[in-house]
Amino acid sequence: MHVMLVRQLKGGSKEAFAQLYLLYSRRIYGFALRLTKSTADAEDILQETFIRLWDNRSKISSDTAFKSYLFKITYHLVIDHFRKQINSVDFQNFIERDYCQLASDDKVEQQLTLEEYHKQIATSIAKLTPRQQEIFHLSREEELSSKEIGERLGISEKTVNNQLSLILATLKTDLLLVLLLYVI
Repeated sequence: MHVMLVRQLKGGSKEAFAQLYLLYSRRIYGFALRLTKSTADAEDILQETFIRLWDNRSKISSDTAFKSYLFKITYHLVIDHFRKQINSVDFQNFIERDYCQLASDDKVEQQLTLEEYHKQIATSIAKLTPRQQEIFHLSREEELSSKEIGERLGISEKTVNNQLSLILATLKTDLLLVLLLYVI
């Protein structure tokens, strides 16, 4: 039955799309909810999953396992969601809970503790150059502005901003890799 619905969806059938939505929406929502721990985010990811499914319906292979394809879309949307959240207050609150339980579809739940998060931050900071470490310290721990950091270190404000961008990109990449390891 699913194969026929997928073929009909591929042909542009809105009825098949609606039936597939009814068949899979609860599971997709549950999967997104387990990963994000947010009903609002899970609902958004659910909707975006099916929007992408509709937009890419012509690319669906009839031979491909539809359920796996759908969960793969959802998984990538969750990763995108975490990427966007890394700089936000919500992400900081998410990380600073006692632990974050992230689970993939049929795998055992794993935990990312606050201690592991801080350990990863320390490891990432240690990989920075001494000057970058100093800039990061002044920015995040002493809460100095880019202008104040530049004045203190005798470099331009633009240089400070460029360095902060590089530093944050490094930290984001490292933290995202850690999150991916706990999701997979």
